[in-house]
Amino acid sequence: MHFKYEEKNFAIERYPSSNNKSLKAWSATDEYLLKYLKENNISYAKRIIYNDRFGFLSTILSKQQPNIIINYKSQEKSLEINLKKHGIDLNTISKTRPLDKLKTPFDLVLIKIPKSLDLFRFQLILFHGSLYEVSVVVCAFMKKYFSSQILKITNDYFDLHK
Repeated sequence: MHFKYEEKNFAIERYPSSNNKSLKAWSATDEYLLKYLKENNISYAKRIIYNDRFGFLSTILSKQQPNIIINYKSQEKSLEINLKKHGIDLNTISKTRPLDKLKTPFDLVLIKIPKSLDLFRFQLILFHGSLYEVSVVVCAFMKKYFSSQILKITNDYFDLHK
């Protein structure tokens, strides 16, 4: 399936692939994050991306050389397939395991809030110490998974701006 972003077409694949034509390698949440970045002219240098299951955001935002948190071997494989497919050097993306210590402070965190709120809280704990005071954290979620707990958990770590 194709996705157009900033006048460039991206053909992002799922791994493992599926015969189900209705399954895409991205969701409305991914599209929202890209739209939000563009509308708010957000282009920080040190980015980190959480829960990018098929490498959609990482591939499209590869020019900014993001750091992606790799939760699954299949996620890493998807990312590699999609970067190669678009002629992007694999070294433009820094890959980090969830429990690895983050080496640098980040200006921007993009996080697709997972279904598990315990996992979300855990992820916030892990990157909270690797932010500048002026860092921007953009969280997005699927509407059907919304819970007021998301706001409560987020408010424990950050000042909320909607």
